[in-house]
Order: sequence, then structure tokens, then C-alpha cells
Amino acid sequence: MRIIPKLLAGALGCSMLALPVHADDFINVEEMFKNGAISGNKEVYIPRFTLTDSGSDGVYDYFAVRFEVYTRGTQTRLLKTTDKGTSFPSTPCPNPTWVETDFSPKMIYTNPSSGTDAGVERAILMARLYVECEGDDGYEYAEKTFLYSADVASTTSTAVCKAAWDLEPLGIDINDFDSDTSPEIALTMLDESSGTGVYKIRYLNRLTCAVEDANNYTGLVVK
Repeated sequence: MRIIPKLLAGALGCSMLALPVHADDFINVEEMFKNGAISGNKEVYIPRFTLTDSGSDGVYDYFAVRFEVYTRGTQTRLLKTTDKGTSFPSTPCPNPTWVETDFSPKMIYTNPSSGTDAGVERAILMARLYVECEGDDGYEYAEKTFLYSADVASTTSTAVCKAAWDLEPLGIDINDFDSDTSPEIALTMLDESSGTGVYKIRYLNRLTCAVEDANNYTGLVVK
């Protein structure tokens, strides 16, 4: 089991050691339960995942997600957002003897009470997509960060956006980094492709998923 440096979500500038989080670990579901604008009452936001195995070989090659909004404690569906997805990372092993694909999600909810985006509800999900395998060169792995943001404010909401990077996700938060009263999605990702650990911090518009700021910081050097 590999151990890699992690940066605390929200780019707090602190590092720690942690094991990778897999899909069968517990996740924080607090963000699924909110007082939503559709019913003006308690609602539950259910992420609906679709995994595609086009080769029927037990290896997923495409990941997609949408949100379904229900009145809490009922089966009354208020909204189904549009599916968006991305491909899983390519298998990095030549002549693999085994391949495993999986994902691990994190969800946040944002509804600013003031500023230019006041009252604009968004349900946001970040997923870690990964493939592990063993082949001619031994054990290999590859990871990908996928981001999905959806308007969950009304029964006719259709605004969704997505973004993806071939990087390992470390953390997600909401932060008005440029003090324009419109909060951004703050993503922290790790790039180990060059043999060093580079933290890549991206601030994205939560309505369009467009990158508004990007900076890289070296956090690990192996000598």
C-alpha cells in the first residue's frame, strides 16, 4: 500500500500522511441533506452514478453522475439533473495480468446568503477515478479528478458543468479567493508525474467550472 503526502482540503498550507481513500470507505453525507429552494423544506440530494463497461471485461471505462433531488423522507422526486461524465484513466500496465477500476466521491453544497450569487444553489461533486493493474513492469496505477456542479434550485433547473484533470484529487472546498462576493470552488490536486510531488491548486467558477486561478507548489522532493 503506497503512502503519499496529502494537503488539507481548502489549501491550508499543512501537509499530512494519509492512505488513499477508496469507494468502500465512509464518506461525509452531511452535504446531502439541506433545506432546499425547490420545496422550501428539507430535501435530500442523491448522486446517481453510472459506470460503463463497454468491453464487458469487468473494467470500467466511463464514469457519469447526476443529482436527483427528493423531498426528505419520501420517494417524491423534485428534480433530475443532466448526466455528465468522463473516461476512466487508461490502463498504465503493458500486458496486465489484472486490472481494477473504481471511484471515490466527495460532495459539497453551496448557497450563498449574500453577494452576487446570493440564493444560487449548487450541488457539487468531486470524484477520484483510478485504475490499478499489474503487468510486465509490475504494479502501476493512474488517477483522475472529475468535478461536477449542478443547479438544484428549481424543478426546471438544467445548468450543469464539468471539468476533469489527469491528477490525483486531494481536497475540495468553497472559497471566495478573489473577494468578489462570488464564491469559487477550490480544488487541491497532486501531480507526481515528474518524480516530485507538486500540489496544483485551482479555483473554478462554481456555475461554469471555468478555471479562474491556477497555481502550482512543490510539496515533495525525492533525492
